[in-house]
Amino acid sequence: MPTCPHCIAAKDLLTRVGVNYSEVDVAAHSWRRRQLATLLPSSPASDPAMTMPQVFLSSSTHIGGNEELRAFHDSGELRRSLEELKGAQTPEFPPPFLEPSKEEPSAVQTYAPGASGPKGSGDLKDQLYCQVALTTDSTFFVDDPSAVPGLEENEDYVKFGYGYYIGAPWRQRGGRWLTGTVAVMEKEKGKLRKEHIGIVELFRDLFEQDVSSL
Repeated sequence: MPTCPHCIAAKDLLTRVGVNYSEVDVAAHSWRRRQLATLLPSSPASDPAMTMPQVFLSSSTHIGGNEELRAFHDSGELRRSLEELKGAQTPEFPPPFLEPSKEEPSAVQTYAPGASGPKGSGDLKDQLYCQVALTTDSTFFVDDPSAVPGLEENEDYVKFGYGYYIGAPWRQRGGRWLTGTVAVMEKEKGKLRKEHIGIVELFRDLFEQDVSSL
């Protein structure tokens, strides 16, 4: 979290010891918080909404918050652990471009049953989007589509073949909303670029994990 003093202190320590780190703001996206919750010990103190930051050396090595990080550093364990990780190949996450498992765009156009279709049809009254923005070659998440001017127009792009759905529409589970629809926008009708197929498949897998964890 950008304004969290404990997060700032932890980043300062990591910078001083020469650690290249990646930062994920879980406050911005609910699915990130749920994903983090699956990686933390199951205790009230480890609620990702209450305890920040959460520092990981790898996907399987959780240090803890700022106090735990400082104790880890003072004991010399941080340096020893970093030395052990040196030379070990760690995958970049998320990868900027993935080789697709299939070349045909039809393989990824619709992932979950009932996930495709314009807003307001059947049970698909509200959906969230993750959009591949072709003008910037980047991805971004939208927590509230109604708050973004022009986002409703994405339905027209999908309707006329410039976008593809993947994931699942909103569903209510235990009083909380489950998100998971992706809209991938392309400049050329009916053609999903090879590098974007890989990105879509990555999000498909993430949403599948997200849904199965609830």
